[in-house]
Amino acid sequence: MVSCRHISAVAPLVLVLLAFNHETKGQSEGFVDEQVRERLDTFFNALKDEEITAETAIQGLLDGSPLANNLEKINRLVESLESFDDNYGRLVTAEPIVFRPIGSNQDLVIAKYLYKAERYPVAWHFTFYRAPSRVSEKELVVIALRFDTKLESLLNPIP
Repeated sequence: MVSCRHISAVAPLVLVLLAFNHETKGQSEGFVDEQVRERLDTFFNALKDEEITAETAIQGLLDGSPLANNLEKINRLVESLESFDDNYGRLVTAEPIVFRPIGSNQDLVIAKYLYKAERYPVAWHFTFYRAPSRVSEKELVVIALRFDTKLESLLNPIP
């Protein structure tokens, strides 16, 4: 039987260990959150800026990404983005809906954004990744992105 004296002696140690674990995890998540959110904010701000081309916005987002080598897909994406204003209206704001780092080192991040345009909203889906061999580099790159008007997909958060 465990006495109250034993519990009271162990409880502060457990709290310290839990606090340390939470603090370390929080710092790591915070870095990943900040890095990916900043990259996505820069992308959406570039799309909103009439002085910046869609191609420049995409190139900035895909910097360091294996997707940057697929010129055919990039050209199709740029063409789609160039018609966004005609199809959906001018971008007003982009709001993160789902933002989920995954894995012990947060090497994978799934993000879903609601692109709020003047006439119609658009759902954007991003996947960022950092190879285990590149953990020391700390930079995640885009490995997948897409957009669609299936807005209900924003209701399906990553568990």
